[in-house]
Amino acid sequence: MIKKLFADPIHKRLLPLYLSRFFGGIVLWYAVEKVYMSSIGFDATLIGISAAVLSVGILVFEVPLGILADRWSRKGVMLIGEGSLILATIGLGLSESVLPYILCSLFYSFYISSNSGAVDSVVYDTLLEEKGSRKGFERYYGYVQMIQGAGLVLGGLVSALVLSFDSVRSTYFWTLIPLALSVFLLSFYREPRLHKQGDVEKIFTQFKGTLKILFFQRELLKIMIFMALCMTLLEVIYEMDQLWPLALAMPLIWYGPLNSLLLLGDALSGPLAAKIADHKKWFMLAVALVLPGLAALQIKNMVVIGLVFFILVAIYNAFYIYGQGVIHDGVSSARRTGASSLASMFSSLVIVPMIIGFGYLVDEDSIFSAALWLLPVGAILIVVSMSFEHRSKRANSIVENTA
Repeated sequence: MIKKLFADPIHKRLLPLYLSRFFGGIVLWYAVEKVYMSSIGFDATLIGISAAVLSVGILVFEVPLGILADRWSRKGVMLIGEGSLILATIGLGLSESVLPYILCSLFYSFYISSNSGAVDSVVYDTLLEEKGSRKGFERYYGYVQMIQGAGLVLGGLVSALVLSFDSVRSTYFWTLIPLALSVFLLSFYREPRLHKQGDVEKIFTQFKGTLKILFFQRELLKIMIFMALCMTLLEVIYEMDQLWPLALAMPLIWYGPLNSLLLLGDALSGPLAAKIADHKKWFMLAVALVLPGLAALQIKNMVVIGLVFFILVAIYNAFYIYGQGVIHDGVSSARRTGASSLASMFSSLVIVPMIIGFGYLVDEDSIFSAALWLLPVGAILIVVSMSFEHRSKRANSIVENTA
């Protein structure tokens, strides 16, 4: 089976990226971050503010790094980002109060920004370079997501093991081992060079042209709004998920497995994205689960909430991957990473006020009451999803622009 899998030249080409994503996903502190933050002085409002600062950092770094990746090297930007994740992990683990932790989170925002647009762009361009077509983008990018998700799941389980003999703080420092392996393996990846073809535009011309494509083409603008709503709901789940077990006074040993269940949804979002991109019935089924899933977050049972997180993360990530494919279809290779970064930046603009408000509502009442405010966001997401044409209907008319 494995031999057959890697007979595919795309898989061979992407193998170092797969392995790097796997080890880069083994971040032990993800599973207990909010517990550690609470121990050094954070409340729900401050956690919301910290998440908002993270989003502002992404707003600042994302587009410049996307343009740099298109003009220089996507792999180079990703390597710098991996180094930034290592610095973030060290700084966050050494922080003993609120302000240093928030400031060190800016290194993490740099890491997120460096990967935004770059990973999906190299997968898309690898397909164009090897096969001359974008066909299968969601499936191959889904493998990247699935393999990274496996690393994330493993990280959550290993964090539970580490907590059995060491402290919450130590999870930050144990994480440095897999991160070093991730940097080493990524250095072997051979990135596609399609974005280097043709004349190099001036930076402002490139930025203005990309902005015009995204904001003045109605379908792409709808897709960006759709992606922003998906990412807002995802960000609340990712940043606030540990407030549910805290509210229910769950033992610390359960945080790792619960986080792994959530991240398993992330791992399975890639294959789901391929399904919803190719089949409108799958897309509609996923849309139908949005509001029931958000409503189920009121159930005061951590097993149920864990399963709901798993389902919702899989759906929202799959929607976001679907949106990335549509964005890439609409731009040339020379603007691909920048366009994806701009779409992500647009999402961050929506996330910042939402995440601060959510944290405030938790402190004023409870995590369960605050979760009710996610239902209107889900309703708007459904309305927007009904307003654009499904990709499978126009797949045959997509012309690959590799210039």
